[in-house]
Amino acid sequence: MRLLFACLIGLVLLIPLMMVKGLVADRQQQAQTARDAITSGWGGSQVLAGPVLVVPFRTTQVENVTDNGKPVTRVSEVEKLVYISPVYNEVHTTISPEARSKSIYRTVVFTAQVNGHTTFNLPKDLAHFSVTRSLLIGSVVLFIALAGTMYATRRIDWSAPPGDQAGTDEAFAA
Repeated sequence: MRLLFACLIGLVLLIPLMMVKGLVADRQQQAQTARDAITSGWGGSQVLAGPVLVVPFRTTQVENVTDNGKPVTRVSEVEKLVYISPVYNEVHTTISPEARSKSIYRTVVFTAQVNGHTTFNLPKDLAHFSVTRSLLIGSVVLFIALAGTMYATRRIDWSAPPGDQAGTDEAFAA
């Protein structure tokens, strides 16, 4: 009889225990919803990749084809790209945390300011690939990937490194 009474009390006590467990789960879900609402305008994790200098150039392409049974050589001018990695890359990042709240829930969001200096050298073996400075097209692109970015502002200052002349084959700095 005592065992039955003890089991009955244990079962009755499971009711408030399950109610508290449900309340805790509900509060956790509300907290996550509040955090998501606060950070929705800020984005998730951020990845900064690069830089890579993309230099377009023109080259001639010779193609041997058969036209009406006769071998024909066609010469055409095509545009290709050279991807140049930096020889020197220095990055300084300043992260500013900011506490945000909604109702009773708080979370921290971050703003980052990234500054740096990068030096690119044109590869010495460009001639091996039939690329000369005279074939380079003027629209050089500095490629920096910002994965997961909600808002980004950018300012790029182009200058030659100390001791070099701007526009030479040896170096470009960004």
